[in-house]
Amino acid sequence: MKRFIRQFFDRYRWFFVAEGVFGNFLFFVGSVLFLWPGTTRFGVWLFIAGSGSMLVSSIATAVAEYTQ
Repeated sequence: MKRFIRQFFDRYRWFFVAEGVFGNFLFFVGSVLFLWPGTTRFGVWLFIAGSGSMLVSSIATAVAEYTQ
């Protein structure tokens, strides 16, 4: 099972890296949108989406390290 998981993460590593970068981008834009009262609600949603994306990317990295 570890071998299968390792092969999966090796094959799709690019996806998790791209997801992490996208999550960081959403997190940053959401943080900037907190600066204006009219965009705060949208900023909160981008902040949450970016944080969730970064969490998934971090979990994938942890699983990939565990299966080495």
